Amino acid sequence: MKYTILTCLFGDYDTLKDPEEIDEDAKYICITDRKDLQSNVWNIIYDSFYDTDQLNGIQKTFLVKYHFIQQYISYEDEYIIRLDASIAIHKSLRPIVDFMKENNYDCLVQYHNSRTDMIDEYNAWIEGRNQDVKYKDQFLRKMSKVGYDFSQPGLLGTTI
Repeated sequence: MKYTILTCLFGDYDTLKDPEEIDEDAKYICITDRKDLQSNVWNIIYDSFYDTDQLNGIQKTFLVKYHFIQQYISYEDEYIIRLDASIAIHKSLRPIVDFMKENNYDCLVQYHNSRTDMIDEYNAWIEGRNQDVKYKDQFLRKMSKVGYDFSQPGLLGTTI
């Protein structure tokens, strides 16, 4: 059974890490706005489909990646594992896929280990990644437009 490992890397605050153990059944896809990225493992997809110049890094990460999932992920791939670009893959992720299949899970998520909502997440981007604070209100309005419920606690993590 084939599966896809998807990461998004917008801006220059992270580096793309090639997996230490390559699973031949996995497709490794990285969506980015950086033309300088190269990898022998990851299929690098440059996000030129959309005018992303108007978006900052966090907006691209949370709003743009869904378009690429529809465009580049094959329906033959039963599972997609979405990883944060900061994560290094040390071993095959096949056990996670097998666990999901054995238990008939359609989705497997984890709560963020230190933040509870998008406002906390955005503040962490401002503090840790030098995200410009002027985009915060704009981003939060866009999240409201797509239906994000700020009253619901529980930020999901995209790491393993």
